[in-house]
Amino acid sequence: EGLWFVASRQRGLWRTADSGGEWRQVLGGNVRSIVPDRAHSGRWAAGTAEGVFLSEDDGATWRPMGAGLPNLVSPTVGFAGER
Repeated sequence: EGLWFVASRQRGLWRTADSGGEWRQVLGGNVRSIVPDRAHSGRWAAGTAEGVFLSEDDGATWRPMGAGLPNLVSPTVGFAGER
């Protein structure tokens, strides 16, 4: 398929869907981690200095998941179990 991500502490999260032919920044800021949800195709989570973000379209768009979370600095994220 050619879907790749590059996370940077200074330049955010970059995405390509064509094996690097064209890159697009999809999140700004300090991105520390990004993981796929193996139970739900197309779902990804990213941990940033601004909180946790979720994508449900293979990283094309992201929404914050910070409601109710404590003040986190550069969280590491992951999905648990086979849901």
